[in-house]
Amino acid sequence: MTSEERAGIEKMLAGGVSGRERVDLLNKVAVEYRFSEPQRFCDYATEACTAAEEIGYTEGLARAERHLGYFYEQQADYPKTLSYCSKALEHYKSVPGLSTEIIATNNLVAKVYANLGDFTKGLEYLYESLRLSEETGNKTAETNTLNSMSVLYQRLGNAAKAEECASRGLTLAAELTDQRVLGVTMVNLGNAYGMTKDWTRALEQWKTSLSIFEKLGDEDLQSSVLGNMGITHMNLGEYDRADEYLSRCLAIKKQTGNRYDVARSLQNLASVSSSMKQYRKSLDYCREGLELAALVDARSLEYQLWYEMAAAYKGLGDFENALTCFEKYHSLEKEIFTEEMRLKTDALQLRFAIEKSEKEKEIYRLKNIDLAEANEKITIQKEVIEEKNRDITAGIRYAQRIQEALLPQESALRHGFSEAFVAYFPRDIVSGDFYWSLISEDAVLFAAADCTGHGVPGALMSVMGAAFLSEIVNERGVTDPAEALNLLRLKVITALQGKEERDATESGLRDGMDIVLCRYEPASRLLRFACANNPLWLLRKGNITEFGADKFPVGLHHGAMMNFTTRQVTLQPGDQLFLFTDGFADQFGGTKEKKFGYRRLRELFVSIAGLAAAEQKAALEKAFREWKGENDQVDDLLVIGVKA
Repeated sequence: MTSEERAGIEKMLAGGVSGRERVDLLNKVAVEYRFSEPQRFCDYATEACTAAEEIGYTEGLARAERHLGYFYEQQADYPKTLSYCSKALEHYKSVPGLSTEIIATNNLVAKVYANLGDFTKGLEYLYESLRLSEETGNKTAETNTLNSMSVLYQRLGNAAKAEECASRGLTLAAELTDQRVLGVTMVNLGNAYGMTKDWTRALEQWKTSLSIFEKLGDEDLQSSVLGNMGITHMNLGEYDRADEYLSRCLAIKKQTGNRYDVARSLQNLASVSSSMKQYRKSLDYCREGLELAALVDARSLEYQLWYEMAAAYKGLGDFENALTCFEKYHSLEKEIFTEEMRLKTDALQLRFAIEKSEKEKEIYRLKNIDLAEANEKITIQKEVIEEKNRDITAGIRYAQRIQEALLPQESALRHGFSEAFVAYFPRDIVSGDFYWSLISEDAVLFAAADCTGHGVPGALMSVMGAAFLSEIVNERGVTDPAEALNLLRLKVITALQGKEERDATESGLRDGMDIVLCRYEPASRLLRFACANNPLWLLRKGNITEFGADKFPVGLHHGAMMNFTTRQVTLQPGDQLFLFTDGFADQFGGTKEKKFGYRRLRELFVSIAGLAAAEQKAALEKAFREWKGENDQVDDLLVIGVKA
């Protein structure tokens, strides 16, 4: 919209236009000020909201509420953002034919939950958006949703999924005429390349997208690309160029007024300044960033800024202040992860408790109704209970889609190996077993884990464990397997035990996971690994060598809290590794109804060694089905096989 068109609309509003036309004009002009003058954007949206309520104009009200959601998201006021978006979704869904608006609101909500660290909740909204966009054939909405999914997977540390979503989005965007959507998609594809340190391809995508945004005059998107390029040059050790790009990014962010983004830019500049040994400049950036982070309660940024401040004081030789800042960093980091995980766990437990309570109330009522009405009411209540069960099951199946989306693709496990397979069978719909993989600059890390429980409780533990592993490797840079497991144990204990409950109660002793974590360097064929309660098997020339585990889990346990041990072995061509949980060995079946056992499992692995990965997986599945027969599956099952 040109400045003349905007002025014309504002003149019409001042002239007293009323009714739906007034609401539509208020919403239309509000958008024009979203980035240039956020407060005017808010004022117009608020006025539109009031006017729409007065005349009962539902669609106009929903649009105004979504605008207010955008405004408060810019201010990092997430409770208000979620409140307005919730109202907007309720109103949009009451009016037929507004799927595009629902998708846009869902994607905003997903972004907020991601900023709050609740990635699972964010994915729920994005998968709903993806379903709606595919059903309606809305390619623009589908592309935007895939972009949002790519961003969320980036934050989860899942490079393969991030690239997959961005690549799908780019294919769709190429068919559209919307250059802005095309540019955003290229940014996300570049981000995915950056996660695997493919900087050349990443910079190519970003340079093209920056050119698009400059032609469009979109300064907000320009700043995001400049930030990405600055961080890339920082990782490449090109600090002057990094400082140039990040300074340009900061200048634009300050103009648009998003305090969270400004604080993030300041943190990046503080890191670059320290790398350039400009420690006092780094401290100035940190102080400014901390003031802004405190204003918007962005504690996830605060603790990173305290870390940068500690590094700057250390560079100046001021070890006393460096220690003080590091203690604040460490304290805040522990507080953030403890609080987030407790809130998520409490919320999920409450939801399932409510569902259970409702079912129990229905059953109680059935026992106390008059005999004369019994048959009719039993039939009605039975239908109610069955419907509730269907709803709960549908919810858990949706959780299954989310859990499976969080798991890495088998292709990620093939990095540096000639072949790989994953045999994964949850006992219930969702699983307490999980596998994880992350590609670093010169190695691939991968793990197989068995969390306490199965079904929903086990799945909660598995999602938490995978997220913690990604944070330990991605953000803290820890790649030694034993050190990573030591940190993972600390995070699990901190998340599941309140400060007043740190004693090793029997309940607490059951919470945790058994896991094998490996780090493999393809160039040297060196495998380093650490095992918590589960062993690692190496098949070489028809014989299996078992590397025993440290006999304690990732969690609380009886006895002294000892460190995990990293061991190493150099692989030879043709060697095969097997990582597995106890689900296969513990399965009852056969003619004598006993456990499969580890001896049979060893013999099975040796017997399939000469097969291709896909055939090995099929043989394992067949053997498990035949052994289990008509028996119930007793536990989740996971087997990973990789061949050098």
